[in-house]
Amino acid sequence: MPFPPRVASMLSSVFGGPSVRDRAHRLHFADAGHGFDQFGMHPDFVAVGDTIGAPLYDRYFRVKSYGAENIPKSGAAILAANHSGSLPVDGAMLWVDVYRRTDPPRTARPVADHFVTALPVVSTLFARCGVVGGSRGNARALLESGELLMIFPEGVPGIGKPFSERYRLQHWTKGHCELAIRHGAPVIPVGIVGAEEQM
Repeated sequence: MPFPPRVASMLSSVFGGPSVRDRAHRLHFADAGHGFDQFGMHPDFVAVGDTIGAPLYDRYFRVKSYGAENIPKSGAAILAANHSGSLPVDGAMLWVDVYRRTDPPRTARPVADHFVTALPVVSTLFARCGVVGGSRGNARALLESGELLMIFPEGVPGIGKPFSERYRLQHWTKGHCELAIRHGAPVIPVGIVGAEEQM
């Protein structure tokens, strides 16, 4: 493990303040043992993720978002967003935005491509913040637990396209629609603008 939860708790309290840690501990969270959920998420790591993402969200990208009231306060739902830019910063900023703009706080659970879950150290840190590997089994388990999924139906082709194709959607897979129908979960469409010029 890159670092234990007590270090994450200390970091979030020192750099984010007690309110950041307190907010993380108000999350809907099914403890599967030792403070982690079945996929490895831990509230103190969510607080650290928010603390790290805050300067990018507030000062670098200066994110503006609309429509957070469309996210249910509880229960299963799917955020389906376009994916763009060379790095998946759009997903990180959406994650921070959902966490900050929902009350009670909710953590969007990003569904990542399988190569992400194989990255040493990074995969563990991402899992601690709520990222899950992109399998139907994982998505089903999260929806059955009443979680909020964040899905990019374009997948890697969305962030891998050349700059000459900016703001052109790539092929959207239909898996999120099938999951929504099967689990009775609403699909909340998300449009991300500006990530094409992120770096």
